Amino acid sequence: LGGAFLLGLGVWVMVDPTGFREIVAANSLLFTGVYAILIMGGMLFLLGFLGCCGAIRENKCLLLIFFMLILVIFLAELAVAILAFIFREH
Repeated sequence: LGGAFLLGLGVWVMVDPTGFREIVAANSLLFTGVYAILIMGGMLFLLGFLGCCGAIRENKCLLLIFFMLILVIFLAELAVAILAFIFREH
């Protein structure tokens, strides 16, 4: 669900950038983050689907790979959030 939310948010910003600019005061650096949100959202959505398939098949190797990839994506999103908080004035 988180991946679908990020994917939807990224698509909304790409389709209606004027509404997004009104919310965040038109900073061009934020539009670079939209591509990161789209990529991360798509990957999370795809990995969530593959994780469900691994759980249905009860394949331990697939579930371990799924967990490791989700952990890497979570850490990347955490790093982006921290950087956005630090550079919010720029």
